[in-house]
Amino acid sequence: PKTKKVFGSDELLKIFDLSRDEASLEAFVEVVHPEDREFDLYHINRGLEHGEDWDIEHRLLLKNGIEKTINAIGRVIKDENSNIVELVGTVHDITEKKKKEEELKKKQNQLQAIADGTQAIIYLKDIEGKYLLINKQYENLFHVRHEEIIGKTDFDIFPKEMAETFQANDKKVLESKTPLEMEEVAPHDDGPHTYISLKFPLYRLDNELYGVCGISTDITERKKMEEKIGTLSNALEHSSAHAIITDVEGNIEYVNPTFSKQTGYNMSEVVGKNPSLLKSGKTPEETYEDLWETIKSGNEWQGEFCNKKKNGELYWEQASISPLKNNTGKITKFIAVKQDITDKKIVEEDLLRFSYEDGLTGVANRRTFDKVIDREWGRALRSNSPISLIMLDIDHFKAYNDHYGHQQGDTCLKKIANQLKKEIRRSGDFVARYGGEEFSVVLPFTDSNDASKVAEKIRKSIEAQKIPHEKSE
Repeated sequence: PKTKKVFGSDELLKIFDLSRDEASLEAFVEVVHPEDREFDLYHINRGLEHGEDWDIEHRLLLKNGIEKTINAIGRVIKDENSNIVELVGTVHDITEKKKKEEELKKKQNQLQAIADGTQAIIYLKDIEGKYLLINKQYENLFHVRHEEIIGKTDFDIFPKEMAETFQANDKKVLESKTPLEMEEVAPHDDGPHTYISLKFPLYRLDNELYGVCGISTDITERKKMEEKIGTLSNALEHSSAHAIITDVEGNIEYVNPTFSKQTGYNMSEVVGKNPSLLKSGKTPEETYEDLWETIKSGNEWQGEFCNKKKNGELYWEQASISPLKNNTGKITKFIAVKQDITDKKIVEEDLLRFSYEDGLTGVANRRTFDKVIDREWGRALRSNSPISLIMLDIDHFKAYNDHYGHQQGDTCLKKIANQLKKEIRRSGDFVARYGGEEFSVVLPFTDSNDASKVAEKIRKSIEAQKIPHEKSE
């Protein structure tokens, strides 16, 4: 050591890019990377001063600027008096090995980052059930750090019964050597949670089976929703109302038998489609806009639709549409419960029509006539314009009724009313049944001379109908 002579193999000189004439301790130290030189000298000096062996890794910076990484192993040789006489050792060029290790470490870090970024629980176990890796989600949910769980089994983490289930499922994967999916229950701070776990076998490059990987997704909320919907569906299956359940986009997921009976569509024809397939074009678009604005804000909407069945027939329904929410208040589905109100709407429309229309002849009734004559009379006075009123009476109608019967009498009235509607076609003119066999015609902006012409035209057109009346003379 006092002479600091260095004897090295050709391979050593090649690694350090030195000739044999250049070989000296100083020259070898000079090739050591400046950032690693202090570390290298520290271990050499410890060997020289204290007789300590070393096994270190450090970098070299060659004359041509190339970097290498070496593994240097040094051993101290002493004489019989414990004096250090030699330092011997080996140097291995591990540059390629370190590059591969760095690449592998980079890939591992990338995979770990991906695993840590997901909401699923990811874990690796060896064939004995000992943990090799877990992700951040696992750490957070089960309050155990990665370094604490490595080498441990499920029995160190979970209750015995759960651990037995987990290991039994892992064993199925290892024995079948195929990916398997199963439901598993794990403890959380707020109680048990249900997971859907995909587990698959892990193989080394030589195809040796060494473990199992699990990716577990929490489906607790989905399970609760499925149970809720299952209970709801059971009730709806036997409901006289027809029901639709959709996702948040309005795509149909379920319809009950009453829906199919009412519309003519079975479930397979509508699942995945939008309820708009029932649109008839009779319901205003504003109704649908109000509907979506209401339910998307989390509130119930009630209203009416005029929809169309599969066979094209129109029908009316009263609908109550509500959002279904999970425990966090997030809307997950919509449910519509509807009652067929077609008969009710027909009655309402009839009542409305009968309120202003004569039920037998289809022209306006006396009540509507009174409103129209008041309105038109007032308008004529304000505008100082003419207005005419024609009153028509069917001669000998009582004798006609007595001879032909009331049914034929009604037919006679209908024929006359239809003829009046054909003759009175000017916008603003108005025909009404005043009562019994009497009819009235209101002619705005018409003086008496023109009204007389209209009256004569009406008389002739009715006469041309040649309605038989044996008892008229």
